[in-house]
Amino acid sequence: MRRMSIDPARCDGCEECLPSCPFSALSLHDGLMTLTENCRYCRKCIPACQHEAIVYHAQAMDDSAKQVYLGILVVAELDEDGRLTRDTLELVQWAMVLGEARQEPLSLVAMGDKIDPRSIAGLPIKDAFFYEEPCYRAGDPQCEGQAVKEVIEAGQYNVVLFSATAQGKAIAPWVAASLQTGLTADCTELRMRRNGDLIQIRPAFGGEIMARIITPSTRPQMVTVRSRLIAPFEQNSQAHAISDVPRVTWCKSPVRSVWQVMDRHHFSHTVHSHALSSPLLPLSQQLASAKVVVVAGRGLKCQADVARVKAFAHAMGAAFGCTRALVELGWCDRAYQIGLSGLAISAECVVTLGVSGSVQFQAGIAQVRRVIAVNTDPDAPIFKRATHTVPMDVYAFLSSAEALSSAEQAFSME
Repeated sequence: MRRMSIDPARCDGCEECLPSCPFSALSLHDGLMTLTENCRYCRKCIPACQHEAIVYHAQAMDDSAKQVYLGILVVAELDEDGRLTRDTLELVQWAMVLGEARQEPLSLVAMGDKIDPRSIAGLPIKDAFFYEEPCYRAGDPQCEGQAVKEVIEAGQYNVVLFSATAQGKAIAPWVAASLQTGLTADCTELRMRRNGDLIQIRPAFGGEIMARIITPSTRPQMVTVRSRLIAPFEQNSQAHAISDVPRVTWCKSPVRSVWQVMDRHHFSHTVHSHALSSPLLPLSQQLASAKVVVVAGRGLKCQADVARVKAFAHAMGAAFGCTRALVELGWCDRAYQIGLSGLAISAECVVTLGVSGSVQFQAGIAQVRRVIAVNTDPDAPIFKRATHTVPMDVYAFLSSAEALSSAEQAFSME
């Protein structure tokens, strides 16, 4: 476990450490500095104390202490109909994989103004906690975080999984700070040791290395997990009755949200509409859910050629994506980027044009069934991943494809 203390024999009450704390967790009491409950263990006060009176204590939990924490909690997200999203079903699949190491039971918590309990029928979960109240419609992270915190404190979970979505990234940091535990964001792979330690794997330094992170001193271990890197848990497609649903606890919100105190219906609607009008969100959602995607790579010669590839994708009824190289050149918006530092997609078919196929890019298409690679370099790594290889110049390929499309359109008009 971890804690901080102030040695009274060294502290002289000089107050030099006060400005260093961003959380106002230091106060002077009877001539000595004391730490309040606001402390978040950032340790910025330690170098500010010239007398070395502030001490940070960190001790890894032994295996016997870790056995007290058992179970994996999935923080669910809901669609407009109150049903579990694909991202949540992916978290359930991750939980299934992790739970095999120690036979960890699975639980789920969901917050929303409308929840369909039948959406969890057929899931391998032991308990579900539903917070169904109007206050959750507005998406107040603190209100939702309080609900998650309440469930965690009652259950002594070993692992808590959030989706690496806007909602998950808003709730998870608040919960982690409140529970004074660690949080690893944007994980691309998870592994469980037999002693319960979660190996949290995520890209670092722009995807150049894969960092392996553990949380040895605190519980629960919390992560946000990127989507489209694992197949979602497959529920029985048959309609389920309420009797098929795992044990459900209907809960009341532990706090009054600011949205309950103030009449924000009109303001909330305005903000929601504005968010939907943002170009980044629809682009990312469209790309992540597309069946066919055309990806442009560094094989393009100039920025103007990006529009040509987009037109080709549009003609195919496909979504457009790009590699990191084109984003760094300023030729494409980051919302189009595919790879470890961009989006992971699970399309049925991807056509790559001038893409070399780095490890980082291939991680973003790991769930793609069919890859058609167009490249003049026979040694390009993408050819090893591709199901269909086209050793051809990108521009020659585009010209032939455009000519074929024009011919097909002319034929259909006759």
